[in-house]
Amino acid sequence: MGLKGGYSLHIQDQHHDWLAQEVVETKDSATIRTTYDCWSRSLEGNLTPEVITDHGTEFQGDWCEWLAEREATNPLTAVGSHHSLGKTEHSHCEWLTILRGILRDRGLDDSYWKEFASLTTVKYNRQPRESTHKSPFERRWGAQPPSPPIDALRDLFQTSRRPSAETSPFPIGSSVLYHHPDHPRARLAPLYTSATVL
Repeated sequence: MGLKGGYSLHIQDQHHDWLAQEVVETKDSATIRTTYDCWSRSLEGNLTPEVITDHGTEFQGDWCEWLAEREATNPLTAVGSHHSLGKTEHSHCEWLTILRGILRDRGLDDSYWKEFASLTTVKYNRQPRESTHKSPFERRWGAQPPSPPIDALRDLFQTSRRPSAETSPFPIGSSVLYHHPDHPRARLAPLYTSATVL
């Protein structure tokens, strides 16, 4: 997905609607392979056997050979097909709508999109779908997203000073659940770890 000053690379589990996203500077095959490899390794080998892409040049050449080494195939989906114009395009439009809403709420223009791409994806994965009345988070992990929401965590981590007991979304002594997004985790392992705010 091309945006000002870079690209938002989307990797979506078509069974659960779960969306993973990464901001990349270029749309070349090497960048996509590196990002996809990091994503697939975070699932500890639980790799979808089919990786559906369009006919873009970034998915030609050694892309299929690279996927074959990882025991995954690449069935191409032509632009204009039912799949391309349906579920995939709908998810892109929905993601962009959420992103624009976040920027508008903060009074920012589109040039700030990279700073809020990750938050947009989190919000996308938390929103219930009309067909199932469940969010992608619920479908993938079998439970509702934890509270407090991830954007409260994000604000806390970016605070330059420790918030007071009155302003903190996490009062001292309260029980919270956390998960570091950079730590690999087996798909069936618990998603969150219990902790107490000190």
